[in-house]
Amino acid sequence: MKKLLYRIVASAIVFVGIISSCNSDNSDNTNQAGSSKIGIPILVSAGDQHSCALGTNDTITCWGNNDNGQTDTPTGTYKNISAGSNHTCALGTNDTITCWGNNDNGQT
Repeated sequence: MKKLLYRIVASAIVFVGIISSCNSDNSDNTNQAGSSKIGIPILVSAGDQHSCALGTNDTITCWGNNDNGQTDTPTGTYKNISAGSNHTCALGTNDTITCWGNNDNGQT
C-alpha cells in the first residue's frame, strides 16, 4: 500500500512539474525531462522507477531510470499509455500496440 501511495504522489508531483514547465515561458515547450515536445500533458503513467506522459499532440515522453530502455520513447502518435514495472505500452492512433523496456517475461 505504501509503494502504491508513493507512486501516486510521485506521479502527481511530476505531472504538476510538467504542466508548469510546459506552461512557462520556455519557447520550445519541452518538459522537465528535456526530451520531446509533447504539448500539454494529458495522461501520466508511472512504473517502478520511470514515468511517461502523453501530450496533446499525441506523442509520448518518458523519464527516470532507463536500465531496461523503459525511457526510450518510440516515435509515432498515440492515444493511451500504461507503464509497468520496467516497461511501458502504448496504444497508437492507428490502434496498434507498441511496448518498450524490459522484456524478461515477453512483456514487450
